[in-house]
Amino acid sequence: MTQRFSARSAADAPAQQQAGWLSGRRFRLLVLLTIAIGMVAGYFFAAGGGLANIAKKFEKPLVTEIGPIVTLDPFVVNLAGSRGERYLKTTLSLELRSESAVKAVEPLNASMRDAIIGILCSQTLDDLETAGAKQALKTQIVNKLNEVIGSPLVLNVYYQDFVMQ
Repeated sequence: MTQRFSARSAADAPAQQQAGWLSGRRFRLLVLLTIAIGMVAGYFFAAGGGLANIAKKFEKPLVTEIGPIVTLDPFVVNLAGSRGERYLKTTLSLELRSESAVKAVEPLNASMRDAIIGILCSQTLDDLETAGAKQALKTQIVNKLNEVIGSPLVLNVYYQDFVMQ
């Protein structure tokens, strides 16, 4: 009977077991995984615009300032083509360019209301139920009010309520 003697001593066995978890297949897998993660991170870094784009993502967004708001009394009008059976009730708020614009439009309140009533009365139920109709109506009101005022002081119109019946 022949006995085989290992060239390893008993003291080398724990060191061999510790190095064993990071040898061979595991080491290659770790290297490949590190390369893959680096490539993915590099792609997103390059495609995203680099450091400048990353810095923009962490900046606080700029808040646009809203001008002074003037809320008009409610409007109740009959819709066109309804023979008085359908009506629209809405309350509008106007965003103006500046505080001085608020003082400039105060004397024009009656003529602005008359212009808005003319626009609202010309609308039919079908016109107001289409997609984007309320936004188009806002644009039409802004344009008409700026025409009545004689200067582009009205920036936007906001609906406080909008009821059709």
